[in-house]
Amino acid sequence: MKNPFENALRIWHKDAFGVNRYVDFMAEFTVSDSEKCTLFLSVNSHYVLYINDKYIPVSQFPDYEFYKVYDEIALASYINKGKNTMKLCAYCQGEDSSTYRAFKAFAIFAVYEGERCVCSSGSDTLTRLNTFYQFDGVENVTGQMSYSFRANACAKSAEYEKAVVVSSDFGFYPRPIKQLCVGEPLPAVLTAAGTFTDTVTDTTSAVRMQKALINACAPVHRPLLPCENGVKLDGNLAIIDLRAEQVGYLKLDITLPKECDIYIGWGEHLEDLRVRTSISGRNFAAVYHGHEGRNVFTHYFKRLGLRYLQLHIYAEGATIHYAGVLPVSYPLSKRLAFSCADKLHTRIHDISLRTLQLCMHDHYEDCPWREQALYAMDSRNQMLCGYYTFEEYDFAKASLRLMGKSLREDGLLELTSPGKVTVDIPSFSAVYLLQSAEYLKYSNDLPFIEEMLPVYRVICDKFIARIDETGLLPRYIEHDSWNFYEWQKGLSGSMPEKNTNKVYDAPLCAFVAVALRAMGEICRKAKLYDDEKKYLCEYEKLCNATDKAFWQESKGCYATTLENGTLSHYCQLTQALFHYAHIGSDERRSNVLKLLAIPCDESGLLPITVSHSIFKYDALMTEPEKYGRLVFDELASVFGTMLYSGATSFWETEDGACAFANAGSLCHAWSAIPSYYYLRYCADIRAEGLPVAPEKYGIYEVSVSELECNYENGI
Repeated sequence: MKNPFENALRIWHKDAFGVNRYVDFMAEFTVSDSEKCTLFLSVNSHYVLYINDKYIPVSQFPDYEFYKVYDEIALASYINKGKNTMKLCAYCQGEDSSTYRAFKAFAIFAVYEGERCVCSSGSDTLTRLNTFYQFDGVENVTGQMSYSFRANACAKSAEYEKAVVVSSDFGFYPRPIKQLCVGEPLPAVLTAAGTFTDTVTDTTSAVRMQKALINACAPVHRPLLPCENGVKLDGNLAIIDLRAEQVGYLKLDITLPKECDIYIGWGEHLEDLRVRTSISGRNFAAVYHGHEGRNVFTHYFKRLGLRYLQLHIYAEGATIHYAGVLPVSYPLSKRLAFSCADKLHTRIHDISLRTLQLCMHDHYEDCPWREQALYAMDSRNQMLCGYYTFEEYDFAKASLRLMGKSLREDGLLELTSPGKVTVDIPSFSAVYLLQSAEYLKYSNDLPFIEEMLPVYRVICDKFIARIDETGLLPRYIEHDSWNFYEWQKGLSGSMPEKNTNKVYDAPLCAFVAVALRAMGEICRKAKLYDDEKKYLCEYEKLCNATDKAFWQESKGCYATTLENGTLSHYCQLTQALFHYAHIGSDERRSNVLKLLAIPCDESGLLPITVSHSIFKYDALMTEPEKYGRLVFDELASVFGTMLYSGATSFWETEDGACAFANAGSLCHAWSAIPSYYYLRYCADIRAEGLPVAPEKYGIYEVSVSELECNYENGI
């Protein structure tokens, strides 16, 4: 269908043009053949849909005003012959964040029976403010994720009135990926119960929970949830364990003795002997105001990443029937299982796969707990792993397109897509070229790459234009530039200072060299041979200048920083990136590998962290006979330590929850890289022609099989 909204108008409630607004719409339609009915729907920014009062598991794809995506929903399973009712709750976040870029609120829909439009949004559509959710005074979960929620089950519903029409100059695009799967409530355990006493009240819900005095212990029988008869609490505090890291929609089923508040906190651990709800201004908490009797509530507007829930119930004697989540996952068509004689390696692969899946929903996301954001650097690791473990290309393509559409006038991508934040990391835009070339390599999807070529050209040409008389790219000094390379001392970057001295960072030059080489490969496959020559020539010049500028002969390795003619800072990341970019002579690159292969206290290099260790391991695997066993031993050590510490998904860094001033994520997709190494270097499923058998790496009795994809009860 060329334009499914030909008979529809964008509409909204006249009093809801603001931030954190929930609006209800209602429409009726009559059909004679329910098998032929389709709903087309799009909102800014999220929605929950009911047909004949039944929840439909669909959701809005994150997008831009100029790239507005609609859903096409087959209604045959939900409607009847004759009269039907559609209820739509639309939510508009209304403020920029890492996952959303603000534009004018609206909803638009059209129902078709075959080719005939039987219902569409317009000025006669009924709408009302959704009074169940509080609009103002609601805390952000984090700056990346924006608002939490405050809900009131006792609120009086508003009256319906006619909608107002919203104008726009932009059209619509079909949803590029499959809808998410929503499963049944995940099994949970009441792991602690007792009482709490507030020590502060005039503050956020998260701080209130974090600072409350609690007196709790584990129940003797650790009751399982869901439980139809319910688990009666003697006190007013409950901590629920979902038994593993999960992602889903919060669901409560609880009987209250009176009308009262329930404060709900969520988190990934109990290192504070409670759920850590408040962390440096972050608020992992929400408030539900319940009515007397049984309350059943599901919050469909934001996914939670968590293992534990904590409930502070402002009443005595409540009965919990369920507290947990409905799992939400992307429906993959294929998943590969890896196994070998060493059960530790098998388990590491399994948890890598699980970590990947927990971090893919509408797009690749860095972590489900704290951010849920799409970054170029993070998603490069995810995509590369996904090509091997899932053979999934449409999902990667959709993420690449979202990132490409964030291109700025300065030739850089926004830090996150489709979000808009106040800082940017220039090196991540270079990584975008690498992951685009890898997408082409694994998918052979040349038409998409040709579609994105104008974006690639701007990025590369802007990088080239920044190269100065030294042949190097100086550090960015623009006001929003975060010269970040990885989470390590001297590499985590800083915002520009009032310093007129030019500073040159080896990682930036190496990342841009990798981008130019990737652009050359893309142009070659697109048969743009003049462009291939141009970008590879620039690549060679940058490599030569970078090699000359940063080599420190006395140390036999490359420095990270060049300022006023002085070299400083020596780390594994710089060596790994230079080797990956093919910078330097064979002799220098061989020396770099030797340094990467020995302990840091011997080499004098700062260690590489989990996020960028893929560059180190790929460098070492260019000589698998020498270094293959070292790579897999290190994978066993780094990720095995997480497993022995109780991990059910892999952490952001080896420091776990205490990283980043107690804000470390315990499920972070860039840490799923072991799956790539097992399937590429041990199973060799893509026949890369590697010369060494996995036994040389200490990996024996390798097998690969396909797993059944089942999303009903989580991953």
